[in-house]
Amino acid sequence: MLKEKRIPFWLPIVLFLIMLVDGQFTRLFGSINENQSFMHFHLLLLIMIVFLPLYKRRDAVLTAFFLGLIYDFYYLGIVGIWSLCLPVFVSLQYVIFEQVETTPFTILLSFILSVTLIESISFLMQVIFQLITGKFIFFITGVLGPTILLNVVLFIFFIFPLLKIFRRSKK
Repeated sequence: MLKEKRIPFWLPIVLFLIMLVDGQFTRLFGSINENQSFMHFHLLLLIMIVFLPLYKRRDAVLTAFFLGLIYDFYYLGIVGIWSLCLPVFVSLQYVIFEQVETTPFTILLSFILSVTLIESISFLMQVIFQLITGKFIFFITGVLGPTILLNVVLFIFFIFPLLKIFRRSKK
């Protein structure tokens, strides 16, 4: 296990900016394919998977909660969906990487699992709160499949630069 330290004051600000970039790219990809499928960009999750294990678990969960709260207010207009999903995601990452060595392959598997869980929980909660009237088959073929494909491509482009930064910040 890595020596845990406190989250620097600038990291939540950077994560917030990355969350905004995620939202803009999600809207861009939605407009490119004329909303036939919805591909959600999850660079924030990838960065959180790589960097948050460096920091104390409590700090990481609190940061995830506040980012989720901001996401809920900004994108959804209802509190609870992402403010629940992100802390659960962060806790899951700590559990996974306490048991498994951190390699690009395990990060990829964790990333795919996290994207699947977050998208599924988000979809289910939006259906329960009647924010959307979605069909499960469309969710699988029109949202989850394209989202996982997009995020695997995102992973391929960003994992090695992120790991290089991670190794520097670990020292």
